[in-house]
Amino acid sequence: EIRFTYNPYTYPPGAGDVNLLHVSQDPATNNITYSPKVYELVKGSTGLSGSFEVDLHDPNGPRTVLFNETASRLQHKLNEMKTVGYVYVYKFEYPNGKSGGWGA
Repeated sequence: EIRFTYNPYTYPPGAGDVNLLHVSQDPATNNITYSPKVYELVKGSTGLSGSFEVDLHDPNGPRTVLFNETASRLQHKLNEMKTVGYVYVYKFEYPNGKSGGWGA
């Protein structure tokens, strides 16, 4: 059994869909070819991408935020708005760094 739990070019790294494997196998030592069965148990999820706008009626307009914005950059974008007091931003992997698509 093979399980794919990490897809390095998706975000989070456990997201995405991996194509079915195409397996070829030589005959066994008894000269019989046992064809492996390949099937998908669970369809992969769609990873995150893109951006969105935060509009808090600041005189300078909305801010564009990338889906994977760093906590410090998002904090800076919010704090530069005149309609927002000073905020602190923390970024967590939910529900934790080992599940929810973040790792095995």
